[in-house]
This record gives sequence, C-alpha cells and structure tokens, in this order.
Amino acid sequence: MGESIEIRHDEDHSKFDLFVDGQVAGVLEYRLDGSVATMFHTEVFGAFGGRGLGAALVRNALDVARSRGWSIVPACWFVRDYIRAHDADADLVASTPS
Repeated sequence: MGESIEIRHDEDHSKFDLFVDGQVAGVLEYRLDGSVATMFHTEVFGAFGGRGLGAALVRNALDVARSRGWSIVPACWFVRDYIRAHDADADLVASTPS
C-alpha cells in the first residue's frame, strides 16, 4: 500500500491525532487528572476504518502513557477491548479505590 501513517500527540488539546498520507484519519481523546488519563473517545474516520489504524492509535497512546508514568481509565469501549486483548497493558489501568 505504501501509505504514510503518523500519530501526533497534541498535549494542549489532550488528544492523539492519526494522519494517513497527511489527511486526518482519526483521534483518541483523553482527560488528564494528575497522572491518570481517562481515555474517553477513539474514532477512525470513514474510509480509513477496518485497517487496524484504531489499534495503532491506542497502542501509541498507551506507549505514551507508560513513558510518562500515567495510569489510564479506559472509558472508551475500544481502548477497553484493546487492553483486554493485550494483557501486557493491563498494568496501566488505574486501580479503583475500595
């Protein structure tokens, strides 16, 4: 295919933007409270769907969270399902108080 895929972390707007060949193709939005990132919306737009780009977007966001020492709240079903399928990332999920 040869397409160019880029994910940019826009910290000022608390989101990760996905670009394919320079076009905006998706977004993952979060809220940061201290060191806890609530990931509440993941979307891959229209014709870009069905190619694994959403998984790449979540993977990038989780890698950033890990590198920053964040824990996450997977409020978005897509992030939650991704973590369920990738046990190695379960340690990033914020524990809930008892």
